[in-house]
Amino acid sequence: MATSFVQFLYCSICRLNHTQGKKHIYSKRHQEIVKNMLKKSARKVKEAKSEIDKPVIHEKVWENGAKFWCYFCATEVAKHQVVDDITVKNGGLLQHFISEEHHKKMKSFWWENKAQQDKNQFMISLDEYSRFKQAVEQASQQYQEKMDKEKQRITAKIKRQEHIQRYVVQSHLAEVGCREM
Repeated sequence: MATSFVQFLYCSICRLNHTQGKKHIYSKRHQEIVKNMLKKSARKVKEAKSEIDKPVIHEKVWENGAKFWCYFCATEVAKHQVVDDITVKNGGLLQHFISEEHHKKMKSFWWENKAQQDKNQFMISLDEYSRFKQAVEQASQQYQEKMDKEKQRITAKIKRQEHIQRYVVQSHLAEVGCREM
């Protein structure tokens, strides 16, 4: 009595055990899921690329701990980059997209899933990243200057309020002192 065992394979994209072998990646369902994944990733990459020349700078605690799921690497990546006392919007994404590991895993993803889209739209060149770094330095300086001006404005407002309070207290003490005599 011979028993045969069917080899099950797991598709992490479809989250499905199957017995189709390599035919599974050509299935309509698998290709639709890959297409949707690529569409989501393309949207995030496009948003990040739009900020290469004009990076957005926020305070250090802005969206602290925000993560991005890279479908190609199957890992969670910090979405923003914290530098000194500032947060650079989508800086973590851009840094991840230039990594050698991302490029290798993306090529592997394309090979394994027979994706149809152009993979260059999901990569960022070193030239683009260096432009981004320079723009971040300039934007960071501008942000620091803006914050310094804001601090000076707030300091001046507080000093004016303290001066008014001292005047009120002194005038009240002078008035009370005159009544007691």
